[in-house]
Amino acid sequence: MQIGQVILTTLYFIQGLIVGLPGGAIQVLFAHEKDIGIFTLCTIPWAFKFVWSPIQDYYFIEKFGKRKTYIVPFLSLMGVLLILVANAEHTLLNLFYYYIALMVCLSTSDTAIDGWSVTLLSNVAQQSVCQTFGQQVGWFISQSIFILLNQKNIINFGQYQQTLGIICIVMSIIVIFVKETNPDEVIHYQSLIHQIKQVKGLYYNKNLRFLCLFIFLQRNGIAFMDVAAPIVMIRAGMEKAFISQAQILIFCCTFWIPLVIGYFISGKKKENALVISALTYQTINMTFFLLDYYEYRKHPLTEGTINQFQYLFCFQLLVHEIFKKIFTVCAFSFVAEIVEPQLAGMQISIISSLHNVSRVILDPLILQSTAYFNIYALVLICVLYQIIVLRKYGDEFKIKQFIAKENWTLHTQDTLDGYQELQEIKGLNNQP
Repeated sequence: MQIGQVILTTLYFIQGLIVGLPGGAIQVLFAHEKDIGIFTLCTIPWAFKFVWSPIQDYYFIEKFGKRKTYIVPFLSLMGVLLILVANAEHTLLNLFYYYIALMVCLSTSDTAIDGWSVTLLSNVAQQSVCQTFGQQVGWFISQSIFILLNQKNIINFGQYQQTLGIICIVMSIIVIFVKETNPDEVIHYQSLIHQIKQVKGLYYNKNLRFLCLFIFLQRNGIAFMDVAAPIVMIRAGMEKAFISQAQILIFCCTFWIPLVIGYFISGKKKENALVISALTYQTINMTFFLLDYYEYRKHPLTEGTINQFQYLFCFQLLVHEIFKKIFTVCAFSFVAEIVEPQLAGMQISIISSLHNVSRVILDPLILQSTAYFNIYALVLICVLYQIIVLRKYGDEFKIKQFIAKENWTLHTQDTLDGYQELQEIKGLNNQP
């Protein structure tokens, strides 16, 4: 493993540790609070990091490093904020203020890390492998290991946050001594405005426009299973400790997936067709959740017992995690391959922001709606939505992956858009 992969994976690991708190652990700790959906709005900076990403690509301290200019100070600031919140009163409102500041810092450093990955790695397709693997391990520790230890009174919320703060500060010091590679990547545009104007290529380039639309639409249908299902089951009577133990088992069964998928898609765009199969299984997964929830409510638990429906729910979570990881690795490996190095931070931020819009806006709405609306109606809407998206855009996305890289640049406006032309290109690529 290259040093670049180690550094990148570690940085994404720290991201997972921090995001795992508002994205999972705090939701479980405050599962019975009706306003938990409002709290999750603290992650909204992830949806709008594209606003300041052009500034990061244009203004930096060249001698220190284009990406380190933003990674080091914001990582240190996150450490300070985590130590402060560890000693503050842990109410949802108070946590909201601290965590929205944390998410601003985290999303800013994420833009720099994404941009750095394009030049730090010899094989850019491995970027999403480092990201998915690092983030999922961090997320797993915060969402599962911490909750389990917390339920057993081994570590409290404040101690855990303080530990994360120290980790952030130590890592920021380590990054200072990492040399940024490929100095040729540092290219200055005439002005910041001129650089920002390059964003219009996401609209004028029909291929990029389609990619942005697909990434934005694809997650909405699986949002319920992604964020609300465990909360719904806790409210129905399932113990937090059981879900944490189940997630530990699920992690052990799925942590290797990014590494395996990364091996198969390395340098081969056509394997990204796995994206579509992943989304298809997500739809099936949510359909089974309807049956699970119905049976669970029909046969409530007696204290200290575990019935077959809990195991069925765990199996659904396992299927969900497997195909979610497949999608993430495939989709963002593809994105890393087509971005332009000098604009990588801005371009990846804009595309990933479209994915995050669903997470930071739709997820809180779904969490809030579970307290007031019928669960079956919510899941049915998600399933129907997912089927429509797959039906309308699935086949076209598969074929577009065979288009040459030069047709994905921000500067290319005359792109292939005819479905028949795309099929011909696919046929040529499949010839021996």
